[in-house]
Amino acid sequence: MRTLAIFLVLMCVASELQAQAVEIRNEIADGQVKIWVKNNLPCHSQISAQSPDIDRTFQQFLPKATERVVVQLPADSVDDVQTFKDELRYNIVLGKFDAIPDPNYRYMLPYPQGTAHPLIQGNDGSHTHNTKGSMHAYDFEMPVGSFVSAVRGGVVGYINDSNTEGGDDRSYMDKVNVIMVCHDDGTVAVYAHLKHQGALVNIGEHVFAGQVIGLSGNTGYTTGPHLHFALMVGESSVPVRFKNLPDKLVEGQSYEQNFDY
Repeated sequence: MRTLAIFLVLMCVASELQAQAVEIRNEIADGQVKIWVKNNLPCHSQISAQSPDIDRTFQQFLPKATERVVVQLPADSVDDVQTFKDELRYNIVLGKFDAIPDPNYRYMLPYPQGTAHPLIQGNDGSHTHNTKGSMHAYDFEMPVGSFVSAVRGGVVGYINDSNTEGGDDRSYMDKVNVIMVCHDDGTVAVYAHLKHQGALVNIGEHVFAGQVIGLSGNTGYTTGPHLHFALMVGESSVPVRFKNLPDKLVEGQSYEQNFDY
């Protein structure tokens, strides 16, 4: 089953995420043009801005509910401030880029207690789990409409469940439905390829480990119904160890969510 590398998921949702996430304003003061960005998301975020006229990428860390200067240039280097501002292209990535996950933490599987699903692509998978954004990801085969649950408690940072299409073609890359949950340690859990209108939570909602948060689907760049799950630090996936399971899961084997409360 082909799944979209998770850093591409983040890039594809960036334009919609921007509309929900930030407020942007410009200021001219002390001979400088400043572009301020306010983070409206309930999670810390990293934002980058690129101008088609300047060979430079501006980056800034934005804690939740804060406003910071992302771009600052001499005023005489910008012909028209409004045009410059309008032409900037932004990319937003949830979480802390310097987050340090606890290597001993045991996560729940991304589906409810008592259910089991086969692993169809694991870490360093031969199909698509071979980039920094996906090398520690998991693909679980799931019929459309299967329950998806949170692997760890956190706050819902982003949702897109408006898409209806999916298929084995790169043209579907920006059609993926996804839920992102931010954890206290700065990591972000990504649940991708969800069903149309398959989110059962809202942005800003606090969820607990094991809580059903969505319905699986077949949206985006995929060859069949499944859930793509990854734990992210910035744009890189990081290792996950699941409760009561071996450290390394085997492709083709079915795994049941089974834990003691």
